[in-house]
Amino acid sequence: MTIDPASARGHLALGALLGSPDESARFDPSAAEEHLRRAHEINGEETGPMLRLGEIMIVKGDMAAARHWLEAAARTNPKSVEAAFLAGYLRWQEGNLDDARAFYAKAVRAARIDAPVKGVLNEGDRKASPLRLPMGRTLFGSFCATLPESATDLGPLYQPVRDYARRLAHRTQRRSS
Repeated sequence: MTIDPASARGHLALGALLGSPDESARFDPSAAEEHLRRAHEINGEETGPMLRLGEIMIVKGDMAAARHWLEAAARTNPKSVEAAFLAGYLRWQEGNLDDARAFYAKAVRAARIDAPVKGVLNEGDRKASPLRLPMGRTLFGSFCATLPESATDLGPLYQPVRDYARRLAHRTQRRSS
């Protein structure tokens, strides 16, 4: 597949494909990271690459980079449930429960806001199909589908995220060996 090297959306689409949660898809976090970084270089205001880079960094075990990207996405787009939820996850992993709860509350508030309209189709730099499905599915988005209004114990919410990140990391190691 070829893309216009100056197309942020093209690089985002390739990054989404290479970092897809679909078990049958090729999963290549390093290649996904390259395309997502390029998408961010081209259009630094777009939060999609930031969110996806944060997810890829979680899988790669680079929590400092994950935190950078996810918090940037959450600041830039206060409607990003995933960015706030995963930023809370990272704080929970660090043992910083106050900040974890604050980010979780931000995710819950963002979930109450109407979702932003997804990108306009047929802008000319990529076709909607077959890239529509992976573009809408982030690695950890399913964990944000239904968030309880309040959670006194974040462990039951974040432990499955940790387990899934480990499975994805293992899938990467299995593919490379």
